[in-house]
Amino acid sequence: IELLTGEPPYFRLQAFHAMNEIVTNEKMPEVGVSMSSDLKDFLEMCFKKQPTERKDAKWLLQHPWLSKIDKSPSHLQDLIQRTSIANSTAAAAASPSRDIESEQPTDLQGLSSQ
Repeated sequence: IELLTGEPPYFRLQAFHAMNEIVTNEKMPEVGVSMSSDLKDFLEMCFKKQPTERKDAKWLLQHPWLSKIDKSPSHLQDLIQRTSIANSTAAAAASPSRDIESEQPTDLQGLSSQ
């Protein structure tokens, strides 16, 4: 989900509420982006709470969604780059802005003589 949205599931909830959703919600977390039916099916299989209901990795590797995606290195590099940009943009938006040019340098030499 984080690769699709740039945020982990339940990112916008407070930690306690996120943990509660993970434990109590039987459905896959809301993604908030459109996706193919094959991808949705794949993710729903991965999010099964009961291990006996979840498919193993060998089975998932044969899933139609994985068989359709482009596995070439350039495709993966593009996906990694887009995710990195999305994460950087989200981090910049979340951090308080500073005016670096107006900040005064610290006099470190004066500290060594004290």
